[in-house]
Amino acid sequence: MTLASRPLCAALLAAVLAAPVHAEGVTWLTDYNTARQAAHDRNLPLVIDFSTKDCVWCRKLEATTFHDPAVVKLLGGHFIAVHLDGEKDAYLAQHLNITGYPTLVFADPAGKIVARQDGYMNADEFAKQLDHVLAGLQPVDAAVQPAVNLSAPPAPDAGGSERSRHAGLLLALARSDYRERRYLGCLERCKALTADFADLPEAAEARRLEDQVRGDPEQLRMACDNLTDRLGAMYLDLADAFLRKDDAKRAVICLEWVMQACPGTPQAETAKGRLAQIKDRK
Repeated sequence: MTLASRPLCAALLAAVLAAPVHAEGVTWLTDYNTARQAAHDRNLPLVIDFSTKDCVWCRKLEATTFHDPAVVKLLGGHFIAVHLDGEKDAYLAQHLNITGYPTLVFADPAGKIVARQDGYMNADEFAKQLDHVLAGLQPVDAAVQPAVNLSAPPAPDAGGSERSRHAGLLLALARSDYRERRYLGCLERCKALTADFADLPEAAEARRLEDQVRGDPEQLRMACDNLTDRLGAMYLDLADAFLRKDDAKRAVICLEWVMQACPGTPQAETAKGRLAQIKDRK
């Protein structure tokens, strides 16, 4: 390969990596920077789907919700959709404090996060969330509100503005979680703020928000339910990992835990079905 041809090969490789994935009318981009530029150019909001290759609920989301005709119409006509791997795009996932999959992040055309959803959503719920995001959007002037580049590590500066921006982002996400009654996520973000940004005013606001959740029995109960649902999904993933290793005994232990700890939930129904499959194999 000649030196002159190397830039061309690099450009072709970048184009392949950023190539969109089509799923029944929805164009899913696979590169965040490409999606950000498309959102800016077309003045459309973003939907970012974070998943991993071994995530069962991610596959269910893709196979059901993302193929619903109403969802396809909304996504295809009013959003820029980008699918990211939480392991390959670890920096962005860490920056947004994403700890479970799937996680959906919604942002306006300037890159400002307006909502998020942790875990699986059925088609009706997702369509309502998309409508909610569209209804709440304000006209964006990109010259006044420059997009935040989340694709590369932030460059520190002497004035500390980058730390303030990070703290502000975390606090905005915590408030969004609180409004959407995702109290576990709210508590996690508040703890991150008080631990890493204790010297900033955002930390004081985070403490007040955390105290509000912990002082309300109903909100704290919902946070516990959120944690149970998350653990249930993780135990399902663990059971799958054991099954891939032909360790049915430990997979059964995981599935039985899900049924006992998460009664009446989709996770429990999934665990019941997998236990039946294991029994049939014997």
